[in-house]
Amino acid sequence: MYDKYINLYQEKKHQTDDKKKILLLLYEKIVLLLGESIDQMADYKNYGKINNNLKKVTEILEELQKSIDLKQGEISQNLYQLYAFLIEQTVEANIQKKSDKLENAKKIVEDLLTAWRKATLTSSDFSSTIQNNTKKNIKNNGEELKISI
Repeated sequence: MYDKYINLYQEKKHQTDDKKKILLLLYEKIVLLLGESIDQMADYKNYGKINNNLKKVTEILEELQKSIDLKQGEISQNLYQLYAFLIEQTVEANIQKKSDKLENAKKIVEDLLTAWRKATLTSSDFSSTIQNNTKKNIKNNGEELKISI
């Protein structure tokens, strides 16, 4: 199912409104898959499904990462790094079967989703809406990472 959205996203890269809507759908799918995985890890259930869900999350994030035009400046570079961080957290959580990294990743994607929703409603100040809603201090193994997009 998510393949359909990735394909649409790639086809519509240059059509801004469609791209925003598809991005929202992909973020929603990531949040859903992470939530299912967190719940199943808590119940020690079906690690095969967890693995599949987290592979899908990683694939979506990798596609989103590939679509970023790094020549667009600091915001795009920071978003690229944020996606890399989310991929790392998802892979590590999948290997370790620990949900704390997934909970952190889910919160970050929920914040991105909220920011993009606000941005699509009020496109006049698109860039600042994204920046203001996604400034994060993220803890990774006790080390604080400052990421702002």
